[in-house]
Formats: sequence, C-alpha cells, structure tokens
Amino acid sequence: MDIDEIPAHFIKEVKRYSKRARYERNAFKLSEQLGVRIRPGERTSVIPGPPPTIILSPELLGMPDSDHVRHELAHVFMWWTGVEQALVVEYGSHEAARPYIESLCHAAVGFLRAPQNLVNEGVRRYGVSARCVDWLRQQTKMSHRAALQRLVYDDPTATRAGFIMTGNYVRDVATCNFRLPFWVYDRVPEIHKRLPGEVNLSMRQFSQSALKVGICAL
Repeated sequence: MDIDEIPAHFIKEVKRYSKRARYERNAFKLSEQLGVRIRPGERTSVIPGPPPTIILSPELLGMPDSDHVRHELAHVFMWWTGVEQALVVEYGSHEAARPYIESLCHAAVGFLRAPQNLVNEGVRRYGVSARCVDWLRQQTKMSHRAALQRLVYDDPTATRAGFIMTGNYVRDVATCNFRLPFWVYDRVPEIHKRLPGEVNLSMRQFSQSALKVGICAL
C-alpha cells in the first residue's frame, strides 16, 4: 500500500470496527464488544495479546468514558489491520514511524467518539454545514476543533474545508481536497469575499461560545 493511501485506509478500518460494535459510543463498552480487555496498571499502554489488553491507571479506570481508551483501541486496530507494520516498513523502524502512528491514532479518536451513524444523522438533518458541526459537538461533547475535523475528514473523496474564528481571526482550519485562501492566524474580516463563487459557505456561532465555525463545500 502506498503511504499516501494509508490514512484513508486506516480510517475506513476504524469505521468498520465501530460498525461491528453497533456504533457504541462509550469507550469501555466499545472495548468490551470488540474483545479488548481493560486492566489496571501504573501508566496507560496497550499489550497486543492475545487477547489485546489496554492498561489504564486507577484514576482513568474510574472515569465513565475515556479518550485514552479510544486512542489505545486505535493502536489495536493498527495491529489487526497491518497498518502499523506497513508504516514500520515504510519508515525503517518503529521509532521512526512512531509520530505517524500516534497521529493516526489521535485522529481515530474522533471517529470513535462520533461514529458514522451519528455523523450521518447530523448530515441528514443539516447537510454538510456549520450547523452540523455544532450539532455534533453538542451530541458528543467533543472540542470545537475535533467536531470540525470529524465532519471535514469524514469522506476522503469529498471536497470540503472548515475553519474556526475568534472575531476576525482564523483560529483553526481543516481541509479535504480543498485549498483555503487563508490560514491559521490570518485576519479575514469578510470571509465570503475571499472564497470562490461556486463554494457553498455556511457559518454559525457555536452554542455557548464566542467562537464561529465555517464550512465550505462543493
């Protein structure tokens, strides 16, 4: 597999395991349904197994839900799908591949926290729009940035982008096959004048926040 194809392939596999577990959103229940054990330990880690086992510190074990568990589950998915081994071969060693591996596992957290059935429901209600991002954030308690990325990166073949603003300044961006004419920290007082006319732009102020989100789609 070409390295450029790995992110989309891995996220597709993450979605497949999420669907196998009936889109369970709670990290502990998701682990149980996929046959991944969780045990106490001094620090968070994961053991390949069999069976694969996530080690959590006592304070994390006492939480009702955990992105730490989702992150470690992503490592398990990497082993099951052969993605980690492919990256190690590509980079020459596990240590060299580690930043790429960790980045993909971090990205997977959002796809497990907001599974496909939830995203599909948001798009059905509001389309690929700023309102959909805000709805996803409210449903999942994700960060503003994570909710933005979840919608923008949902379909790797789509042409879309999004951004978060504080006043007239761009605070964050996410792009998928779409190049924005501005970037993080740029001052953009009139967004619509900077975008091509064929772009469908929607903007919305996040609920209970001074931040605004924008979504561009073709």
